[in-house]
Amino acid sequence: IFQQLEVINADILFTIDNSCSMLDEQLNLASNAGLFMSSLDSTGVDYQVGVITTDRPSFVSPIITPATLDPVTEFENAVIVGTEGDAYEKGLDMSMYSTTSPGDASADAGFIRDSSILGIVVVSDEDDFSLSPVLDYVSHFNGLKLNPDEVAFHSVVDDGTESCGSSTGYRYMDTSVGTGGSIFNLCLGTWGTFLESIDRK
Repeated sequence: IFQQLEVINADILFTIDNSCSMLDEQLNLASNAGLFMSSLDSTGVDYQVGVITTDRPSFVSPIITPATLDPVTEFENAVIVGTEGDAYEKGLDMSMYSTTSPGDASADAGFIRDSSILGIVVVSDEDDFSLSPVLDYVSHFNGLKLNPDEVAFHSVVDDGTESCGSSTGYRYMDTSVGTGGSIFNLCLGTWGTFLESIDRK
């Protein structure tokens, strides 16, 4: 009897805060690009990585895949989204719009695939200013896959345990809890370990 292990592929959407206070966080994220991409490559999965901002649901750069010539550099460049974005960050709205047809990260656009797990990662030093209740976003994200266990919304935010000059990301964290995602403390700055783990969620 031969057993073939199922390889689950990964579609990962980063939603990066591009407001005026986010330069250091974007640079920290970029500096750990090598660890993140190496971790993805080591899994052997067919991955897709897209990046949007908290004020625009369109991809800021081409999708990064195993076929990308230099995925580390491409990811480094993609996450430096600038600091001239809207001060009222709407990461939940932008993530929802992007994953809703005909959004760049939707199934109709080819980003969300039946054979993949879907991870959405928000990186922000402020709470979300989107207008809808958190439960609406939880319902949307969980409904993007037939099996909601294949979806996770991860939050890289100020989790309230220590102050780093930002505001606590309550709405993002509540969305992570509702989708079985992870919460990482933005204030710690130890990005490598977290980035290495999200493709296994």
